[in-house]
Amino acid sequence: MDADEENRLVAFRDRFALTQLELDRQGAYSKVVKAAVLRDLMSGILPTRAKIEGQVPFNFQKNEQVIWLFNGVDYLEDNTRTEHVGRSSGVSIRVAKGVYCRVGAFRGHPVSRTARVHVDTGMMAVTNKHLYFGGGRKSLSPLCKDCELHSLLRWCWNNTRRRQRQATGFRNGRRVVHVQPAG
Repeated sequence: MDADEENRLVAFRDRFALTQLELDRQGAYSKVVKAAVLRDLMSGILPTRAKIEGQVPFNFQKNEQVIWLFNGVDYLEDNTRTEHVGRSSGVSIRVAKGVYCRVGAFRGHPVSRTARVHVDTGMMAVTNKHLYFGGGRKSLSPLCKDCELHSLLRWCWNNTRRRQRQATGFRNGRRVVHVQPAG
């Protein structure tokens, strides 16, 4: 969406005296604002459209600017479980009544399975420097230090363009943290 389209939409809103609540019943207003934020970011301008009302569970740095706040974001982690699969063979020898001695061997190999598990649902903040997550059980401030801005832009773009529940991973130390948009 370019600036002319945005200006026409603002003129339409003003002409018919529509409120933000009326425009955002189906999420249309939020989509337009997200598109404008992405347009500003793509052109190298840090947007000032995000207005924080009330309290947020994050302590931002002094020169950190909020780009967008997402509510109802699922926090997922990859959980790896290992089990040994194989077979055993051997012989049981009766030593006395009710007492047996078993001689045998187990041949197997470890099988690792990775599953993505839901940890918490909460709020995610995207700033010009960090990515934050805060929920009822899990709170990571910041979730991703020194994230590259293009990774954050890609996440915002995917969340705006495709409303499917597809997880995007960000590296945080040795584990991969997946954030999944609600919706």
